Amino acid sequence: MSLPVVPGFEITELIGRGGMGRVYRGLDRRLGRVVAIKVLIDPEDPELVSRFESEVKAVASLSHPNIARLFEFAKTELDQPFCVMEFVSGGTLADRLSGRPVTGKTAAEILLTLARAVHVAHQGGIVHRDLKPANILIDDAPIEPQSPVSTKANHLGHSISVGMRTTQIGRVTDLSSQVPIVNAAALRITDFGLARRIAADSRLTRTGQIMGTPAYMAPEQASGMVTRPGPGVDIYSLGAILYELLTGRPPFLGADSVETIMLLLSEDPPSPRTLQPTVPHDLETICLKCLEKRSSRRYLSADELANDLARFLDGRPILAKPASTWQRLKKWAARNPWKTAAIAVFAASGIAAMIGLVLLESAYRQVAQGNQELSQANQRLSDANRAITDARDLTKESLDRIVNRVRDNLYEVPQATKVMLETSHDSVELNRRLIQMQPDDLEVAHRYVDSLYQHLLLEWLHGDRERVAAIFQELQSALKTALARYPDDLKLNITRLKLMLDQRNPTRRDVFALDQNEPGDGDADVTRAVQTLLDQHPGEPEVLKLASLFTQESMNAAMQSNDLSAYVAAGRERVELARRYWQSESNPGRKADARLWLVQAQRVLAQGLAMVNDIPAAETILQDALSQLGTTETDGNRRALRFEQAQLAFDAARIREKQNDPSTGLEGYATSLGLFEGLVRDFPDDLTYRLPLAVGLIRSASLAHSLGQVDVAVERLKRADLHVQAMLQLNPEHVEALTMRDAIPRFLMQIEATRPKSD
Repeated sequence: MSLPVVPGFEITELIGRGGMGRVYRGLDRRLGRVVAIKVLIDPEDPELVSRFESEVKAVASLSHPNIARLFEFAKTELDQPFCVMEFVSGGTLADRLSGRPVTGKTAAEILLTLARAVHVAHQGGIVHRDLKPANILIDDAPIEPQSPVSTKANHLGHSISVGMRTTQIGRVTDLSSQVPIVNAAALRITDFGLARRIAADSRLTRTGQIMGTPAYMAPEQASGMVTRPGPGVDIYSLGAILYELLTGRPPFLGADSVETIMLLLSEDPPSPRTLQPTVPHDLETICLKCLEKRSSRRYLSADELANDLARFLDGRPILAKPASTWQRLKKWAARNPWKTAAIAVFAASGIAAMIGLVLLESAYRQVAQGNQELSQANQRLSDANRAITDARDLTKESLDRIVNRVRDNLYEVPQATKVMLETSHDSVELNRRLIQMQPDDLEVAHRYVDSLYQHLLLEWLHGDRERVAAIFQELQSALKTALARYPDDLKLNITRLKLMLDQRNPTRRDVFALDQNEPGDGDADVTRAVQTLLDQHPGEPEVLKLASLFTQESMNAAMQSNDLSAYVAAGRERVELARRYWQSESNPGRKADARLWLVQAQRVLAQGLAMVNDIPAAETILQDALSQLGTTETDGNRRALRFEQAQLAFDAARIREKQNDPSTGLEGYATSLGLFEGLVRDFPDDLTYRLPLAVGLIRSASLAHSLGQVDVAVERLKRADLHVQAMLQLNPEHVEALTMRDAIPRFLMQIEATRPKSD
């Protein structure tokens, strides 16, 4: 890709790209300094030009040491607008942290510096609207050590110490590593591409247009219905950054941007201390105040936030007040406490791969030994090679059965993430050796490509982003080589389509990107690839699954444009494709997975129908999903499907509760509670079932109390208390159980106080 020509500057390399333009490293020939030059991609697009000019004006009007400076704004000889900005060499705060939590003191110091800078922007009438760690640069240039100053002036220490990391299965691991040194003067807020003036008109933001990054976006911004968001959106984003500093993850993590936005609009974030028990109480209070759904309940200004952070760092009482016990209980009960099915699937795949590794490595050791002892016995070597092939085929046939047996027992496996990553890495190494030995074997090529793709997903979820890039390049090369030999192979083309969809996924686009010198797959390419596979293989389960996943993109686009009718229509299409996927799947183990895929699509459609107030249709879809879970093909999946059935009944009850129908909601909770109680009875030592059962009992007690059924409410709370005590016997340090143990007696007292007194 050729570099642009910018008068007065020497362009040296492309260092980044975004939605509006590309950013280059350049040398100012007049002053001899290194600068960053941002060039607009499409000067013919009036909306992009307006946004670009808005960003330039916003940055030009601000002067603060922690906001990236603007030096110049002009146009190239090809009439492309560009701006020249301060070059910051140390990468972003997101890169520096890489999902690792920091100590409470360090997090408060970082956010204090950012809040002071944001306050200056707000005083200048500018709202950033896209604050996130990826838009905070770190200057690695040497900085003179500073003497201690007042906490109001500078609270950022010299190093960021990593505290405890929370793993995917909820366990806390001590980390001794440290993030490289960061100084207050080194932080730079950048990328004002979505910034707008507080008093300006709304021509750059139309009603229904969602702008920003979902994981750090305020609810009023995510809804797309507020045309003039105020400083409160930046206060929320600062709270989301503080949350990630404290816990190593954003407040909400959905499977995609739509699910993240739905969680943001309907749920409260988990308490930081439930993910990271070492977080100070006052800092958690500050963080959750920033993340309030209503902007009026947040800090009224970034300066107020900074002052409260200064009080925390000085050891003085903060002004923010934590939520009352009753409010915390309601918010906690409103969250979905269950673990995602993805960890079970990936863990099962990892263990299955490990078993396959044992078989294959054992076979190769036999071959090596036979080759060493009988180097002249070619016939024996051929027999050994055939034994390897037989072992490989046997492993392939047994993997599905193994997955079904172990899936339900993986939730409590210690350090499951580490085991999965190590096992996946070993699988890639082995298959890499196999493809080198047998480059023309199609089955070996399948194994090599599949192991790379599975390892890519695991590293993206739990590993190192730098390793992701290397694995992605190796996967692209392997896939390109295999398709050159077997262009019509279905499995290889399915993997190619998976990568195309991953590159379009907003949550993976930054790391699943093609080489910068190659064009990406456009909408037409992906649509054509999906339709071609559907036409050629209309009954292939994996093709139907990917087609239903592609339909989800239409739902995402409809949600972003606030076209709920289109969202529901795309949801119906997704359900139909998912139904065909389930009907076409013949493998018993995968049949149950396909059923769950269909139920998930039905649940999403029901949510959309509820949003357009078509409650009868939503309930019909949920009932159909419940009936789908009523029959199973294999005993191995019976337990998981029972859990999904209880979960679905719980969601149906919540829809009725949200529709102000407490009587029907109470009946729905009764159904859900019966299903959970059956699981607890059959698996009494599994906390996965006792926890949602206790939550459902508390929620139904609240509904019964609202209906004046005091005896029912008291009985439900007492049953909940029994399950909480059982949970604490199994795990005395269970955070949620401890919270409920303290809250239930107070809730009982409140209910008993409302009981009519007898004469």
